[in-house]
Amino acid sequence: MPPKFSDQGHHTILLIQPKKTADSRTYTDHPSSNAAISSLISVFEAAFRDAKKLRPNQALSYGTNDVLEFLDSLEDISMLVLDGRSNAYKLHDRKFIKNRVYQSIARQQVL
Repeated sequence: MPPKFSDQGHHTILLIQPKKTADSRTYTDHPSSNAAISSLISVFEAAFRDAKKLRPNQALSYGTNDVLEFLDSLEDISMLVLDGRSNAYKLHDRKFIKNRVYQSIARQQVL
């Protein structure tokens, strides 16, 4: 099991490049990494809904592996999280993000 990560309220920048082309790069700004992960899952859900040609009001059903495969399909993904001690951003890679997504989905399934 991956180590738990706590960033309660630490500013996070999520960087996503879905394709090889540089013009596909985007970033989003979040008050915490939990908010960034939640936003990333919403990005996956929108892409999944489009791929399955589902209408907005149709029920969405997917598994953890669907989300992780989506993350692997991205050309690049990373996250910058503000470290309160050093007041600098720490870079986190795809593996870290996948672990956080897995933890988030597991928490939701318990609720």
